[in-house]
Amino acid sequence: MIRGHAFENGNKRCAVFFTHWFLLRNNVTFILKPKEMYNFAVVIAQAGESNIKSEITKQWCKEIISEFTRNWSPLEGK
Repeated sequence: MIRGHAFENGNKRCAVFFTHWFLLRNNVTFILKPKEMYNFAVVIAQAGESNIKSEITKQWCKEIISEFTRNWSPLEGK
């Protein structure tokens, strides 16, 4: 979504929202702070503008998501 520029404005915000939503729907908590999420989206957007191959940015996404997520359980904290 970020690299494809589906919208005139708001591509990074939508991509962060949908990534976070997808992870939550799959019981995974994304533990990046809002500013860190924004910076993550900016790096991916800049990679697209710099013609870095999508396979490389996919790998970056996998690495960041695996580093900054944790499995969530509904019984957690009880």
